[in-house]
Amino acid sequence: MRLLVRQDTILRWHRDLVARRHAARSRLHCGGRPRTVRSIRALVLRLVRENPSWGYRRVHGELLVLGV
Repeated sequence: MRLLVRQDTILRWHRDLVARRHAARSRLHCGGRPRTVRSIRALVLRLVRENPSWGYRRVHGELLVLGV
């Protein structure tokens, strides 16, 4: 039995299919951490700018006190 296409062609088709499938999966990916609200981001940056000696723990604690 003879094939109408060469083995190299079949392998190239397979590579193309796998590449397209991988590209589609990576495009549909919408997971991860949600974005921070702009007002909260601005508040955090303001706290850090006004209090340069504070670390992230202190900033986090102040945000908890503020109810954020």
